[in-house]
Amino acid sequence: MKRTLSILGLASIALLSVDLIVKIVQKIIPKKKESDMILAEKLNQELLKTPSFALESARFAIIEMSEFTLSMYNASIDYFNKKDEKVYDFINSTEEKVDLAEHSIHDYLMQISGTRMNQNDMILQTAYIDIIRDMERIADHAVNFGEFLHRYYDEKNIMTNEMHDALLKFFEVVKLQIIESIDAYKNNDKVLASKVILRENEVDKMEEEYRLNVHSFLKTGEVSQLDILFIDIVSNLERISDHTMNIAELIIDPHMMSTMITGEKI
Repeated sequence: MKRTLSILGLASIALLSVDLIVKIVQKIIPKKKESDMILAEKLNQELLKTPSFALESARFAIIEMSEFTLSMYNASIDYFNKKDEKVYDFINSTEEKVDLAEHSIHDYLMQISGTRMNQNDMILQTAYIDIIRDMERIADHAVNFGEFLHRYYDEKNIMTNEMHDALLKFFEVVKLQIIESIDAYKNNDKVLASKVILRENEVDKMEEEYRLNVHSFLKTGEVSQLDILFIDIVSNLERISDHTMNIAELIIDPHMMSTMITGEKI
């Protein structure tokens, strides 16, 4: 028997606690299997009748979208460590899933606009739209890494161990930013989100230090394709960290967008 809720039932359950809403929505939405398509394609249209339920459905989809984004980033690190065209293909094919998720979730969230939402629902809707945009941008940067490295391998360039280790260190720091911003979102963990924001200062310092190393080469006129690759990777890593900070800020204060738009604190 299909698990459905009448309009009257949804209205009644809307009065329950957030924890109960989460549990009920988890039962309404089928558990994913490894072979399933992403949850963004299964966003429950019936839940649009009750905004709090629909937003929780969207939250589950955003979590799954974030997992695809992280898998792309991890694959870009693998590709950086070793040339493997299957990994390169995985990055590009997974981007299509992330793009689909971003469009599907965005459209679903906009449909909620046509329902009766309270102020808190509107704040969450705006925050979720911003978060999926940042997740999609992170995935774009992972694609950039794949393209940079694909060209690097095709041109048979060889970077020094020192350059490789320096970039790998940067990759790992930003990886932690992505993981912790996702975990903070999953669990609404403001403490963990604060760590992401604080670490952004470390990332900015790393970018500045790494750029100075390359600038020393430029002064001697010895800039190479590897130096350009180095700068491209460092720039994209710093931008990814910026996106994780955006997500973290919205977790700590989802009201911030409303404040920026209206000029009034809620």
